[in-house]
Amino acid sequence: MGALAGAALALGTAAAVGVTDQPAGAACAFAVRAPRATAPSSLWRMSLSSGTGTLVRGLGLQINALGYAGAQGLLYGIGQPASGLVQPGWPHVIAVDPAGQVRDLGAVRTGGVAAVPADRFAATYAGAISGDRWYLLHGPTVYTVEVDPAEPAYLTIQHAVRLSAPVRIGDWDVERGTGRLVAISTVDGRAAVIGIDPETGTVQQLARPAGMPGDSIYAEIYLDGLGGLVATHAGGATFRVDLTHPGSATRLAAGRPIGHADGATCPPEAIASPTPTPSPTPSPTRTPGLPPSPAAPARPPAATPPVAAPRRVAPARVPPAIAAPAVAPPRPAPPPRPPVPPRPPVPPPPARAAPWPVTAQAAPAVPDRRATRRWLAATVGTVAMGALVATRGIRRSR
Repeated sequence: MGALAGAALALGTAAAVGVTDQPAGAACAFAVRAPRATAPSSLWRMSLSSGTGTLVRGLGLQINALGYAGAQGLLYGIGQPASGLVQPGWPHVIAVDPAGQVRDLGAVRTGGVAAVPADRFAATYAGAISGDRWYLLHGPTVYTVEVDPAEPAYLTIQHAVRLSAPVRIGDWDVERGTGRLVAISTVDGRAAVIGIDPETGTVQQLARPAGMPGDSIYAEIYLDGLGGLVATHAGGATFRVDLTHPGSATRLAAGRPIGHADGATCPPEAIASPTPTPSPTPSPTRTPGLPPSPAAPARPPAATPPVAAPRRVAPARVPPAIAAPAVAPPRPAPPPRPPVPPRPPVPPPPARAAPWPVTAQAAPAVPDRRATRRWLAATVGTVAMGALVATRGIRRSR
């Protein structure tokens, strides 16, 4: 199921239950969930008897349309970066093992019997696998994608068919034995169990169980292998419908809000695969990580000190003082180096001569006009007097 604006999905608030707690013959189940619409998904192991889950690990991508390929022991999903926006070249097909290890397989390949949708299945939320056929709902069309890696048509579309009637679903599961896809549709505001033929696209209403809200979609759908259908509603509750008496539903668990989710079931024989059998506890007399050596005698509790372990010890234990002669004599100390004469002091740079002092010239005094006039008058008088005396002398000489 894709991002839901303002909707909540169930994470299960009850105590965590592992898949090994399933009743005999029950299917195991996995879910991918995220707390927000733009957050990456995490892988969960689900208990279909209680409607609760156990967190496996974060996946680093938003993953939807989940299906379990039993022959490979892998979950397949449509994944894209956790940004809320479709990135160029994405989405890709993502394979996830039960331990949460992620493998990017690239986009759904072209060359099948139908063209790949323009958005590369970004708007695909319902997914399930039967054998090597992965059923994806994109708009009103059911696409069948090959997931057998040995086939040349691996990850190409092998069949496409339009639905015979409108539906409003967030997930579906494959009914073992009949091969039809089972889901909860709320297209008319009421919850209805429907069956879809993936070959013809025929939609058939199977039941209208009481007690199931129809105001939003059901994000996770599981057929539990015991005749029941387990569904997680966008509002947070998980329900179980007994398909032999589908008139009502039993509420299994409530949950806290999350952003998007999808589920997938696996056959009962795959229950043990997510939790491998633990190795037996090693005997306390064995050294962990070292294989036993039948030819080597058992060591006494007081072992030879680690510093002497590399040496061969004679039958009689040698005191530590015997090892002293084997020590190489100390090397003579090297002769002292001659003292390095001190470097002559670097003479300071010569002092720069001070610039020649420049004496400021006094401004010329402004002459007194009165004195100048008296001087001129005296000069003129003297000249006139001299001229007069000279004139008289000339006259007398005649």
